[in-house]
Amino acid sequence: MSSLFKQRTKSGESWRIQLDLSGERKSIFLGKMNQKTAETIQSRVETANSCKLAGLPYPPDVAQWLGTIGDDLHTKLSKVGLVPERKTSTLGQFIPAYIAQLDNSKDSKQNKTQTMKTLFAFFGKDKNPATITESEAKEYRTFLLTHKMNRKGGMVEYDSVKPSVVWKRLQQVNEFFKAMLEDQLIESNPFKNVKHRPDYGDERKVYIPAEDIHQVMEYTPDAEWRLIIALWRFGGLRRSSEVLRLKWEHVLWDQGKIIVPSCKTARHGKSQRIIPIFHELELPLQECWEQAKPGSVYLIEKHCPPKMKRSKDRKEGNRETNLMTTFNKIVLRAGLNPWPMPGNNMRGSLVTDLYNGKYPEIGIHTIATWIGHSPEIALKHYTRVKEDDYEKVRGKKCATDTTKNTLSCDVPTSNHSKPSVQNRVQSASVTGGIGMKTGENDISAKKQKQAVTSFVCSGLRSDSVGCRIDGQISESDDLHLWGVVF
Repeated sequence: MSSLFKQRTKSGESWRIQLDLSGERKSIFLGKMNQKTAETIQSRVETANSCKLAGLPYPPDVAQWLGTIGDDLHTKLSKVGLVPERKTSTLGQFIPAYIAQLDNSKDSKQNKTQTMKTLFAFFGKDKNPATITESEAKEYRTFLLTHKMNRKGGMVEYDSVKPSVVWKRLQQVNEFFKAMLEDQLIESNPFKNVKHRPDYGDERKVYIPAEDIHQVMEYTPDAEWRLIIALWRFGGLRRSSEVLRLKWEHVLWDQGKIIVPSCKTARHGKSQRIIPIFHELELPLQECWEQAKPGSVYLIEKHCPPKMKRSKDRKEGNRETNLMTTFNKIVLRAGLNPWPMPGNNMRGSLVTDLYNGKYPEIGIHTIATWIGHSPEIALKHYTRVKEDDYEKVRGKKCATDTTKNTLSCDVPTSNHSKPSVQNRVQSASVTGGIGMKTGENDISAKKQKQAVTSFVCSGLRSDSVGCRIDGQISESDDLHLWGVVF
């Protein structure tokens, strides 16, 4: 229990809370405020003290209140041992240090730095993250929807921002505040429920036929561009992080393999993967090799962005955007319409071809290894529906009889009714140990199962029977046959 006292001081009337903390009487001086506010604080303090004595977590409203109170009151509560001492840090102090210690690529750190600048533009560098509320976090999301970062790093008003940009910004901000929560700088994460996932649906996931890519390659300006497009569509390489960092020493001509360095997955212990030299890659590779200058290191030299060329070994190159811009111009020149997400869809189209049996002797695990994803991720994000998939099933009998809801099989069907089934089982001969008679105690359960198996596999077909077509029934199979249970 606690007591609330009003006392006179030189500056006027103030309030004081007295309560028992671990057997000791402690006082918390609240200072000047109205009685209703003092009583509210007393109630929250009592709840926090009770939870601490019982070893229970704070209720959500008390935890949120402790996370939003000012440093002055929090210091008073920590001095009496009610709450731990607060670690103070501003957005400008924590986020730059957090980004610097990350084991991410330079591109990833640049993305997070831009997100940090949007936070500074809205909240300010000196903002205490513990004072940010969920309503302010929602206002920040609205700010992202109507503002865009210019080349100087400032935020300017914009008519509409891509939903994917807002989603990525909020995802990274959530990462920042999760780290603050782990460091006990905040009591709760205000961005936990503030999300803006873009709803693209499946219309952006399209299958790009190989014939269209061959048509586009006919309108490319040189051999390098033909190789770039071939590596995207027929090699499954990522847009720039893998294609532009590919060296001639990675092409193992005698083994028919290509070592693909992947800076995106390097921090997960997968710095490279090995793919075969697919048939569609042979001619573009040979053409570029014949035209390469003596001493050339990289496959792509002419069309590599200048900033990436200046980077040492291209390991820390800046992001590029002009490859896809030029690629879309080539597509238009070929008389086709540019595809949405061309890099992702070309990679996904290769995965679709491989999973659809382009090489039937290759297993799923091998295909996933070539692509650089687990089979689950590849099936979820990189498989596409082809137009001719619909034509393949037209006019063909399905393997499932939808009218009877039973699976078709090679066993001939039978028109046996329920009574005939019961009569067949009941009148089965006991001789030979394959039949039974109802009510006979000398017939084992195993022989009863064999009787049902003999009948079912002789012509009866039903998906409600717990047996297999080969006539073998396991001990765990259910022996339910149109209500006949043994």
